[in-house]
Amino acid sequence: MIDRLQQAMQAQRAAINAVPVNEAAVRQAAAALAAVEADMAVDQARMHADIFSILTVEQQEKAKQLEAQGQARAQERRQRAPRAKKTRPGSGCRFQGFRVRCQGQGWSRNQVCRFSPAPSGIGLH
Repeated sequence: MIDRLQQAMQAQRAAINAVPVNEAAVRQAAAALAAVEADMAVDQARMHADIFSILTVEQQEKAKQLEAQGQARAQERRQRAPRAKKTRPGSGCRFQGFRVRCQGQGWSRNQVCRFSPAPSGIGLH
């Protein structure tokens, strides 16, 4: 099952990174990944039910209590103030340091992006 998940994730990454964009391929890869994740969720639910059914009543109660405590801790973490993102000095562009296609100039083999973030609707820059 893990192999199927890894293959589906790799196929989705490849479809997303393809230039030019092939929307049908991206949608197909995303659907395949969703199907694998759904199969894994069903397997997890079955395993949980199988394990829960062999527990004593006391163990079931303790398991429910521990799950509730875990959910409460997770909720507390979500409510805390988020940590500030670490950024490199002078990093105004999410593509800084990568080869990118800028303003219709084609791929830059030896140059890297040194532009500030683009106004919305312009593409990369």
